[in-house]
Amino acid sequence: MTNDTNSRLHNTTTCFPISYGSIAFYLGKDNIHNNPTATHRWTLYVRSPDPTYDLSQSISKVIFQLHPSFPQPTRELTQPPFEVTEMGWGEFEASIRIVWKEEAEERPVLLTHFIKLYPSNAPVATVDPSTYMNTTVPVVSEKYDEVVFTNPKVVFHKQLLDGQQQSRKNKKKKQLTYPLSHESSVMEHFRTYGDETDVKAMLAAKEFLQKELRSMVAAVAALSLLASNATAFQFPSPTSTAVTTSNRRDVIKDIVSKGAIGFGAIVASNSYNVEAANALVEGNVPPGKGDGDEVKEGKKVNMQWVLRRSNGYFVDSSAVSDSVPFIFTVGDPNGAIQGLDEGIRGMKAGGTRRILIPPRLAWMQGVDDGKPGPLPAGFGPRQQMRRVMKDRIDVPGEYIFLEVKVSKVR
Repeated sequence: MTNDTNSRLHNTTTCFPISYGSIAFYLGKDNIHNNPTATHRWTLYVRSPDPTYDLSQSISKVIFQLHPSFPQPTRELTQPPFEVTEMGWGEFEASIRIVWKEEAEERPVLLTHFIKLYPSNAPVATVDPSTYMNTTVPVVSEKYDEVVFTNPKVVFHKQLLDGQQQSRKNKKKKQLTYPLSHESSVMEHFRTYGDETDVKAMLAAKEFLQKELRSMVAAVAALSLLASNATAFQFPSPTSTAVTTSNRRDVIKDIVSKGAIGFGAIVASNSYNVEAANALVEGNVPPGKGDGDEVKEGKKVNMQWVLRRSNGYFVDSSAVSDSVPFIFTVGDPNGAIQGLDEGIRGMKAGGTRRILIPPRLAWMQGVDDGKPGPLPAGFGPRQQMRRVMKDRIDVPGEYIFLEVKVSKVR
């Protein structure tokens, strides 16, 4: 890595999570009689999902553009908390421009947010709000997003790291140098995202950088294997047409018929039974060419792994985490997910295999630390699997690809 702070980090992406939204309180019927144009008090804001992360390390200013009917509709804030509090009676769409530190040389990010004053299930506008709203329960409308910087400047990358390091210090002190909000009632209703460990992992920019670089190396190696074997199945590229639900089963059968790449191994088509109840888990999965003890009930297994979505997109890998093996005892319900526990049996040390696992045999207990694994690391990969488990568990032809290489059986 270069020491020139004006240069850029090549082949590098850095993820910066943010939350933005509005929280609106109904002021009550008595207040409306006194001021009919002020039915609600609302706060529009931009914040970090991690309540200990120092936004001042990376953000220069935030510009809020309100409805033209407000005095000074353009509000510019140069210090956190980045928020605007007003009173009004109507809902409208506001724009939020996030300007990064000047030395970052990054374009501002423009967001839009619709300020909601009434709940989604509110009756028609002619109904008196006091009949279905109270002054203590706000209407919260918040979004989570991730800003991705490609090849960031060295100095800006350091600022992101400084924000993370400051976060760790703040965690010990239990405070920032500024309040999360000037409105105490607003702070009470900020949403939380995942477990703290996941959020910290996402904000650890240095660790994320290392993982991205290792992932790129692994991807290049996989592409080399695909290029060297003309019979291998070619996954759709990020620029190709996405795999749809209707043709997903055809894609999986194509993988089976042409062979599947995982750690350089080609798996024969006649070794699988795609019509089995558990798809390629209950089928006759080949053991690979490994030698030594066979994986079976009660054996402790060390393995390397690569996790992909059913469209072939990479999610995570043990290689990204310094090739630390996943270790579990076969048959232990708290060790590995059911699909892996079933699909790895019969293998030997040195063997490789790709297992296609339906979601109902995957992370049924969740992807948080301490659950059956292997567990994807970091907030982003875990969120991908959470969405699969929540939204696609009953989709016909939906599978998770788990490529495994057994390194030790004992």
